[in-house]
Amino acid sequence: MRALQTVGLIDSCVQSGFGYSAIKNFNAAGAPIGAVEQNLVQPDPKNSDRCWKAGTAQPRQLLQAAEAAQLTIRLGLTVSTIRQMPEAAEVEFNNGTTDRFDLVVGADGAHSKVRALLFGPDVAPQVTGQTIWRATVERPQYVDALWQFFGPSAIARPSSAGE
Repeated sequence: MRALQTVGLIDSCVQSGFGYSAIKNFNAAGAPIGAVEQNLVQPDPKNSDRCWKAGTAQPRQLLQAAEAAQLTIRLGLTVSTIRQMPEAAEVEFNNGTTDRFDLVVGADGAHSKVRALLFGPDVAPQVTGQTIWRATVERPQYVDALWQFFGPSAIARPSSAGE
């Protein structure tokens, strides 16, 4: 949420998002099996990551907002090396350029090159037998909390104001 606020997208994402102050659990047949109240009558999405699911921003919106915030965007590069320095991380890219960063985020998938560079090739994802499927469906207005449905092999959760 802080990142969305930094690039000026917080209001549009909050508007299309889904705020909640409770988590309601149901079994696969839809029968309630428990609830957790979080005592946040009106969660503040601008100051809390905990009880708000932001709506999605389109990639073009994210790029335009990042550029307006004067953030450096580098497309078409991959990380070649990461070296931890006392005050920063030094990253070398596949085009031979290097730069220093306060934070390096490896959001590059299950077979992350960033993970391998930081922890070695032996630290890799392990098969757990779980699969995640996501679908977008309309959210009924009576769904006023984070609803979770637990089945023999599935959990379902709403993700935005309309879904």
